[in-house]
Amino acid sequence: MLSNKLARQAGIGLVEVLVASALMAVALVVLLGSLSSLLLGSRVAERRTVEQRLARAQIECLVSKAAICPTSSPIDGVTYTIRTDRATSPSMPGIVELTVTVSDPAGRSESLSIDRVLP
Repeated sequence: MLSNKLARQAGIGLVEVLVASALMAVALVVLLGSLSSLLLGSRVAERRTVEQRLARAQIECLVSKAAICPTSSPIDGVTYTIRTDRATSPSMPGIVELTVTVSDPAGRSESLSIDRVLP
């Protein structure tokens, strides 16, 4: 009687281990997938932060009327290109709209615009 009970329970442990292993494998795949998307989001946020910082620095350089403002900036091995557009309005003299576009070698870009009254 006791040996029959042990014989029936011997296979249950193996099935339980297989089910638990399959569940852990599925959970691990989901976890790794979410970590990769978090890493991608972090890289995009870092790139946008760098581009916005460069654009703001370029706008300040232009507003201060510095002799030379940079047109490219290498940061962490990536060279960002800085393009500036100035637009003046004939109907509103003295107001200049500055648009600074910063792009990386892959072609992704971030633009900032500002209206300033320049003396």
